[in-house]
Parts: sequence; C-alpha cells; structure tokens
Amino acid sequence: MKEIAKTMAIMIFLCLQFFEIVRADISNETACYVSSDGKPARFEFHSYHDSGRKWSGGFVRYEHSTESVPVIFISSTMASDLGEGILEPSSKWLEISRGRISGEYVFMREGVGTGVSGYVATYRNYEKNKARNFVLDPAAGFEESGCKWVN
Repeated sequence: MKEIAKTMAIMIFLCLQFFEIVRADISNETACYVSSDGKPARFEFHSYHDSGRKWSGGFVRYEHSTESVPVIFISSTMASDLGEGILEPSSKWLEISRGRISGEYVFMREGVGTGVSGYVATYRNYEKNKARNFVLDPAAGFEESGCKWVN
C-alpha cells in the first residue's frame, strides 16, 4: 500500500509540473477525526485543493496504520437551513483501495452553534455495507507527520 501512496504522490507532482500550476493556487487541509460510536477508531483526513484548476484530491490514514488510502472528491453541497440549522455544507469523497472504489466519506458541518464538535464524518464501507460515524477531534494536535493523538 505504500506503493499506492508513493505512486499517487508522483502522479500529483507530475500533474502539477505538466500544468505549470502556481503554488499559491494550491491549498491543503488536515483534520483529525475520532469515532463517535462503537469500537474506538481515529483517522486523519488530508485534502488538497487547486482553485485555479477546480481539482481536489487527498488521502485518509487511520491511527496505527502506515497505509494512506487515496480519496477522490465527488461532490459538495452548500448550506441549507431547514429551520433548525440541521443540514449544513457537506462534501463527499470516494475511497480507492486496490484499484477500485471501496467506500465513501461524507464530511459535514452539523447544527448551529455547536462549535468544533459540529464537524462530523460518516464512512461507509461498500463491501460490508456498514457505516461508522466520526467527529472532529479537537484534542488531537497536528504535526508535519500527521495527527498527534491524545490517549
């Protein structure tokens, strides 16, 4: 799986060189999530956005894993207030594992005035047809190597 992450990094680099993209057009974000149901699980979500080319890509890495799983941006929705502020902006990303789509992540800002804990994610594994819910982990610190989990 390290090969997939390495190949993905090389592909991104070559694309950037090919299109001669200005570095200022590219932004990146990293967020640390922890499961909110069932057995504890934590993952870091890294996304890269090129506003000039309207392209987004990224990867997910679970705690205690050296494997980075590529994800591709699929769609996003704008804020929509249903009277109680229940539905907010969201984005959907497909997980690619072993050369095929194996699951999806949906990231959402939920509720009005709920602060950092209002950022939630749902992961659905297509093979097992099971979903897990996660919340942003405000206690996790971020370092260049990824999320620094607090036990």
